[in-house]
Amino acid sequence: MLAAFALAAVQPVYPAELVIRELKSVCSIDYRSAKRAGFIGPASDAIVHWASEAGANGWTLIESDTPNLSRRDVSASGRIESLNHLLFGSFAMANDYASVPTEMLGGQVFRKDVAGRTLYLSVFGADDGARTVGECRIHDLLGDGVQKNPIASPVVEQVFGAKPKTAAGAFGSTAYSWQAGKGRIGYLEVHFGFGGWKVSSFNKRIENFNPYAPYGLTMVMGFRDQVIII
Repeated sequence: MLAAFALAAVQPVYPAELVIRELKSVCSIDYRSAKRAGFIGPASDAIVHWASEAGANGWTLIESDTPNLSRRDVSASGRIESLNHLLFGSFAMANDYASVPTEMLGGQVFRKDVAGRTLYLSVFGADDGARTVGECRIHDLLGDGVQKNPIASPVVEQVFGAKPKTAAGAFGSTAYSWQAGKGRIGYLEVHFGFGGWKVSSFNKRIENFNPYAPYGLTMVMGFRDQVIII
């Protein structure tokens, strides 16, 4: 009984509402249509807008030559870069045969302290004229005792002001969707955990593969013409 109480006492209270409000303030506008009054523009419109909003909302851009980077900053940047290249995989393969190559869009990583937590925000996209993907994400590397997914339907409803539908998302994530206004994104995908890399040349079975999971908590807003592009 005492052991159970002690374990419960050290579990950090996760500031889910504040973190999701940060995501909303940067990532909830699909500027492809908001910019062009109903006409869908290129993915780059959304990527540039998200990066601009991040700066306007107090997120600090971090790059390899940014002074005084912490080990955590370096780790987050490296993991996010790896994720971007993984998601860009099918575009890269198609580039072997394309007359006009497709480039990755965005790739910026930002940092901000929210309620005592160091969060990272990243933007990513690719657009070859037929397939489009754009992701605006918040990453929390966790590792400080948070053992359960802190994002739940009630707090999503509280922040976005609409009751979301809950479904299974890509790679076993939890996906929330709701009616959003014109030019706004009504979709949030939550990936939680540290598994996802149980792939071995000695075992043909791929176990619980999730390219987002090793990042702790990753929340994604954006758009994909396919469920996931790998």
